[in-house]
Amino acid sequence: MNAMNHEATKNYQKVQVESASPEKLVLMLYDGAVRKLGTAETSFQSGDFETFHENVVRVQKILTELLGALDTSKGGDLAENLERLYDYMLRQLSLSIVRRNLEQVTEVKNLLGELREGWQGVVQQKSVSEDEVSTVRADPAVKASGQPVSYSGEPERVSSLNISG
Repeated sequence: MNAMNHEATKNYQKVQVESASPEKLVLMLYDGAVRKLGTAETSFQSGDFETFHENVVRVQKILTELLGALDTSKGGDLAENLERLYDYMLRQLSLSIVRRNLEQVTEVKNLLGELREGWQGVVQQKSVSEDEVSTVRADPAVKASGQPVSYSGEPERVSSLNISG
């Protein structure tokens, strides 16, 4: 029964990832990294250095993926700053493994937590914008063209409509 639950969880996670927007994928990576570092901290404190090492390495792989996904030509200063921050976090995690030190893990977990909170705001803002668009499209008083319809069946004149925020 446990193997069936594990397989069902894996399938669910696969569907979640495959259907997620790029913004939600980044949020999922941040969530996973913070969770793995929490597990690493607990493992370290209980003396399970093998599990500590495994989880820190997994977070390094997540950071490497995030780093590889950056496009500094389009992202400008933000992408460059994230690139430096991800690189810093990778070095700190390497030090935590070599020195068997929890301070760097805790620091990186806090940094990722802050990035995660900020990214959550981006995802929520995008979701609200998409909801506004779908509400306008679903409104029966709005034609497919996006123009309001008067009761006479003629489009009403709208000087400007900005639903993107």
